[in-house]
Parts: sequence; C-alpha cells; structure tokens
Amino acid sequence: MSDKAKQDRNYYVVKSNALIQKSRFSLSLQEQRCLLYAISRIKFSDLPSTEYTFSIKDICEACGIDIDRNGDHYTRMKADLKALRDKSIWITNAEGKEETVSWFSKVIINKGSGTVSVKFDETIQDYLFLLQNRYTQYQLSTPLAFQSKYSIRLYELLLSYIKRAELESGKEIELDFTPEELKERLDAKNYTKFYDFRRFVIEKGIEEINKYSEDINVSYDYIYVGKMAKRVIFIVKEVRPLQAYKARQEKKEKFK
Repeated sequence: MSDKAKQDRNYYVVKSNALIQKSRFSLSLQEQRCLLYAISRIKFSDLPSTEYTFSIKDICEACGIDIDRNGDHYTRMKADLKALRDKSIWITNAEGKEETVSWFSKVIINKGSGTVSVKFDETIQDYLFLLQNRYTQYQLSTPLAFQSKYSIRLYELLLSYIKRAELESGKEIELDFTPEELKERLDAKNYTKFYDFRRFVIEKGIEEINKYSEDINVSYDYIYVGKMAKRVIFIVKEVRPLQAYKARQEKKEKFK
C-alpha cells in the first residue's frame, strides 16, 4: 500500500444527519466506497460549486481495487462512477416532502492523464457542504475496510443518532428500530426472513463495526412478541484505547 493511499484513508467523511436518516437509495459496496472517497475530499469551507479531481490509481488503491496491466481497474472505476452519476435517491426534506436528489452533476474521466473529475449535484449541496450542525463525521478508513454494503449503512445510521459528548462521557447509548425500519434504512428489504436479515445484515454489520471502528463499539438485543421480532436494540459505547489500537492494526492488516 502506497503512502498516498494511507494518507487518503485518513480523510474524514462528513454528511448531514438528514442525508443518513431520511434517505432511501441502493448502491453496491464498491459504489459506496467510491462515493465516500469523493465526499471525503470536501473541505469544511468548500463551496458547492467546487470540482474535485483525483487520480484513478489513487482512488483504486484507497478503495481496494486491484490495479492491473489490462486496465480492468479503469473499466470498473468507470462503471462505478457512471452508476453514481445515473442513480438518484429519495430524501425527506425539511418540509416533510419526499424529493429526488442526485449524487453528481458531472463525471469526467481523462484516461490520458489517469484522472477523474467530479462535481456534486446542486440538489444534494445542502446535505454535504458548509455544514454547521446536525452532521455525522467519521474516518474514511473504517467503511473502506467493511466487506458488506449493509455494514456501511448501519455504521452511519448509528453514528448519526449519537451525541459525541454523551459518548465521550462513558454513557451507553441505546437505539432501537423495528426490523421493517432497519430494512428500509439499510437497503435490505430483499431479506424477507428475519433469521437471514439478522445473520447477514445486523450481525455481520456489528461484527465489522466492532472489528474496524475506532470510535464505537456495538452490542445488540431483540424484543420478541411470541416468535416475531418486533424491535432491534443497539447498545453503543465509546471504544476504549486498547480497542482503538486493535482496530487500527486490523485495518493495517486488511489494507496490506
């Protein structure tokens, strides 16, 4: 892994809580990684009109895409960026109305220079730029280590409901959702059987969060009525120094 890839993974992703809590969209694991890489490039003082240019090689290295002589990595990156350009999301706005917003208004790949330039769409500007409050922030390296697309969504969702001051005070924060709410929030409505949803979405997500996250540790429980799970409860607490150190080591091993 290059020094540039290590540096890139230390950037932070910042999103408004509304974008995390009130949106519905479907992206693959690799599409999410590419999107988060681009979002991590937004500086606090950047204007929404800012255009971002980065090396295709750099984003491939950071996102774990193998670089090969045949150019397959270029083809894959082009496909992922096109998908992000073409896909829109539903979000409930401040007026309580649902509207569609797009991720990017422009994507340009320059094969000659090996770079890609992107510009975020104006419809999503309020959720990514000049955020003063009610936002969620986390290090890019954590979701890049996840192997499940649901783990990224669960990690963001839990973080978005947490007040950092409460977390840092040592308080355990309890969050609960119905299975139906979680399926919609995590883009997992295809799991019709709760056993499969629990195993492949919830438990896989918690396993990856606890392995790679340097900020939160998560445990969970379920409330049943008869044989039906009615609530999923998450207990979130701050990661202790030793756990944070282990998470950093796990990510280093993962990104070798």
